[in-house]
Amino acid sequence: MNTKILHIQKKNRTHTESFSKLEDFDYLEGEVIDPTTVIKNPNISLYCLDIQHQRAIFVIKEQFL
Repeated sequence: MNTKILHIQKKNRTHTESFSKLEDFDYLEGEVIDPTTVIKNPNISLYCLDIQHQRAIFVIKEQFL
């Protein structure tokens, strides 16, 4: 499993009544990290499922960046 940091450049989401999706953001792909980081860090939570690319997108709470 490939676990990668995505660096958010800009938020594009304008319709809050739609499902969350990765296209809500402009981002740059970052470094690969250990997948257990997502499980062990309580400040990381699921944002959305990217069904098209078969991956889960997680976010870290802003105050912990």
